[in-house]
Amino acid sequence: MELAARSITPVADSTTSLLRVALNLTGSALEMRLGGELDLASAGLVASLATADLPGVTSIAVDLGDLTFCDSTGVSALVLVRKLHTSEGRRVTYVHPRPLVREIFTVLDEAACLAS
Repeated sequence: MELAARSITPVADSTTSLLRVALNLTGSALEMRLGGELDLASAGLVASLATADLPGVTSIAVDLGDLTFCDSTGVSALVLVRKLHTSEGRRVTYVHPRPLVREIFTVLDEAACLAS
């Protein structure tokens, strides 16, 4: 994935996914905004971002504020993003989770990932 542009928007196939992803790179900080539904149909897109080559990026903030639904497959994809990028020395935070999203993170024992 090339991040030469300051802002890019990967788009999942709308016939199989209701997820919106917007990426914004400011200096060494990457913001990933997720909107819509993160589930089995769209988790692969988020998981692919886990393996993206991000030279120069030191922090990733994943904004969950517009995420209306997230199942365990979606949480697994987000956890993969955190694990792979933190293993490369990047700080990964999840911000603005809606109550439903916070609840699924809590049920799956991943609530510690969420910013308060």
